Amino acid sequence: MERRNAKIVILILGLSLLLTGFSKATLKKDFVSFDRAFIPPLALTRAEKVNPSKKAMKLLKENWGTFKAKHYEANPNDSKWKKDFDKVDQKISEAAKTVKSGKNLMDAHESLEEIRYIFLELRKRNGIDYYIDPLSEFHVFMEVIVHTADENDPDTLSDSDKETIREQYEQASKIWHRIKTSEFDRDLYGFNDEKTAQMKKLLKMESEALNKLGKALDVNNNALIIETGKAIKPNYAKLYKLFGDFERIKGKRS
Repeated sequence: MERRNAKIVILILGLSLLLTGFSKATLKKDFVSFDRAFIPPLALTRAEKVNPSKKAMKLLKENWGTFKAKHYEANPNDSKWKKDFDKVDQKISEAAKTVKSGKNLMDAHESLEEIRYIFLELRKRNGIDYYIDPLSEFHVFMEVIVHTADENDPDTLSDSDKETIREQYEQASKIWHRIKTSEFDRDLYGFNDEKTAQMKKLLKMESEALNKLGKALDVNNNALIIETGKAIKPNYAKLYKLFGDFERIKGKRS
């Protein structure tokens, strides 16, 4: 009897693990689809492109409606799950309203930006390994570096500014190493040969840009620190945008 009960417990545990694994796999696939719809309006509102932003927001709202309906009740064990979904819903509504007005698109961008980190923390809490998350973590440190470089010239860049850049650079470099060495499931993220080649090229170029910034800091050359600090953003932005579906915005995909 005890042996039979033990087998039943093992069977239930095994089934539970199988279902959890399947649920996370499905959720991850749907997160990829969500980001394909989410990244274009995030980028386009940053560029303050009104009409493309309006189309991108329409597609995002459609995707989000499906995503929320499917996953809102998916994880009752996470007390923050529904609250995070509600926050995302609010931020999308805020961004959509701003984009519809055609004014202050940077406000919409800021609302959308928050969604990146709401979902990052949600996935982290629930043990969902997602390639895009380290890119978002890297973005935080990169932005401080770029902002500090943008706000100064060689004469105004202070020791405090350089210490800030150094600290952010060291944190960014650690995250970038994780990005470079992480396994990438190209099928999950829908990357064909061309896109995979682009990704590898951009990873290499960004690594080189970070190395140049490190060397500039080591030689303590203000002009070079500013130049190389600004240069770490373009390749990163291109890499991140690879995960968005911009073809639908251009009307090349239905």
